[in-house]
Amino acid sequence: MPNEIIDRLRAESNTEDNHMRLLLREAANTLEQMNAKNARLRERVKRSGRKNERLVGTIDNLRLKQFTRFAEDDCWIWQGDGSDSLETLVCPVVISASDLKAIIDQNNQLLTSQKLVAS
Repeated sequence: MPNEIIDRLRAESNTEDNHMRLLLREAANTLEQMNAKNARLRERVKRSGRKNERLVGTIDNLRLKQFTRFAEDDCWIWQGDGSDSLETLVCPVVISASDLKAIIDQNNQLLTSQKLVAS
């Protein structure tokens, strides 16, 4: 009888050892997968940083092109895309004749409409 108890305890111990080995193996696999994913994410972050630096450089270059010098004076190059805000500019504006004519025509139409409403 004591031998049976000892045998049963050994069998239970072996089962627990096997279970612990299995858990350790699963934990090691999970850790390996997480490390690989972490490495991929770090690389993505690096690529994003490089892309961001390039975009900042592009924006800076576009700003230089938009706000530049004309006849030795700082001036604004009219874009005509809605980003121009004439009322806030304190420098000369370089604008195409057709864009200037369109602005004047819009202003004249607005003045005509206001006169009609007032009369």
